Amino acid sequence: MAKKRMFTRNVIDTDAFLGLPPTAQNLYFHLNMRADDEGFIDNTLSIMSLCKAKKSDLQKLIDKKFIIDFGDVVVIKHWKMHNNIRADRIIGTNYTKHREKLYIKDNGGYSLKEKDKTIKCQSNVSQKDDKMSVKCQSACQENDSIDKIRLDKYSIDKYRLEENSISLLDNIEKEDNKNSIYNNISETDNLIERKSINQFSNDPSYQKMMKLKEEILKNKKGTD
Repeated sequence: MAKKRMFTRNVIDTDAFLGLPPTAQNLYFHLNMRADDEGFIDNTLSIMSLCKAKKSDLQKLIDKKFIIDFGDVVVIKHWKMHNNIRADRIIGTNYTKHREKLYIKDNGGYSLKEKDKTIKCQSNVSQKDDKMSVKCQSACQENDSIDKIRLDKYSIDKYRLEENSISLLDNIEKEDNKNSIYNNISETDNLIERKSINQFSNDPSYQKMMKLKEEILKNKKGTD
């Protein structure tokens, strides 16, 4: 592992970095100096003790996205922006499984792949209040969209059921052909069963249709 490290002012001169407490900035420099040739650090607590940093300083670096936390190790997000180490001189990290969860953005910074963002989001839900942090919400938007599509599909099916049942109930006295009404109800009922839409079992419109179906079936048997 190399003994020399570099820093780019494109990172440390930003308002985000300069807005950090001096203790957090100091911890960042110490972490960079002791990272392996791909930016991974596995002795964060020892380094914090060495430079008298607090857990809150480490958390600020995580929150401001200057480092990415994997739990057992951390990686400097802008490592490849800071350091240009020749490929033939790099000693590869021991944390290859963690590195596989990252990709390099156009600006040279590390970023978590999307599936790992989702997993990390789910694991960061507070067990105390069972609420997602703001940081988690953007990572879970895709899942929310899927749930919304499912909800919209259920709403459309429910609307169609109500529309069909209302139409049949309104026209029952006008329709002379009871068999036609019975077949229409049966067709709607079979459609629901094929789709396994169990949510409709307690729906008032659905119950009206089933009651009407039973009455017509009784009358139909009585006339046979």
